[in-house]
Amino acid sequence: MSSKAKQTQKLLLFRLSGERLFGIGTLKIREILPFMRLTKLPHSHHAVIGTATFRGSAVPVIDMAAAVGYPPLSREEQEKASIIITDIQRQEIGFLVRSVQQIIETDWKQVMPPPKALGNKAFITGLLDVDGDIIQLLDVELLLAKVYPESLDTQEVVLTDVQSETLKALNILMVDPTDILVSDIEMPGLDGYELAFNVRDNSALKQPYIILHTSLNSEMSLSYANQVGANEALTKFDAEELLQAMLRGAEQAR
Repeated sequence: MSSKAKQTQKLLLFRLSGERLFGIGTLKIREILPFMRLTKLPHSHHAVIGTATFRGSAVPVIDMAAAVGYPPLSREEQEKASIIITDIQRQEIGFLVRSVQQIIETDWKQVMPPPKALGNKAFITGLLDVDGDIIQLLDVELLLAKVYPESLDTQEVVLTDVQSETLKALNILMVDPTDILVSDIEMPGLDGYELAFNVRDNSALKQPYIILHTSLNSEMSLSYANQVGANEALTKFDAEELLQAMLRGAEQAR
């Protein structure tokens, strides 16, 4: 492996309204389906237009345009639309989009942060210039949390006295490496893979126990995390799993 870890990401490009292009990582995607008959869900969020049957399971389908603030697709537009079945935070969710365009491959280093003027409530994680077209990368986790607010509920973890004392003695700082380093994999600019590789490649640093988080339920992403030197890779977010991973790091740090 070169001195600089390079992690390319395939993105699916699609349109919601007009000519503006949006993108999400293909590792989140299970399948792309033509529009199908949906079963209505009573008392659901206005953007949830029903459920689709996918491999024997009922999967909620969200009109992505409506969820991010555009006009919802009309019945006629729905007939020509596509449903992107995704796997996000261990949930299968369908997103209705106006049209699917193409799949491209890019380096996360090319992703620019969104303008600060958008604030922290925008559904955009980054911008990408592809042949003069600005692609907006959608934060599907935030979108999902807006549609299903209960997914934002924090999970309370009860620590035993032994666990509490074990972690209390350590310095645990997110991202900056100390005893334990916890980082997301998917980040614009410097992603978690490259962060882990650079830490392992710098002999001047005290080598921490590295835990990488990903919202992608993919064996490939977990395997790559191990290749760049991470001790563990977890599918986020499970508070108990993260706690146990940090406790394993604490044992190694002793």
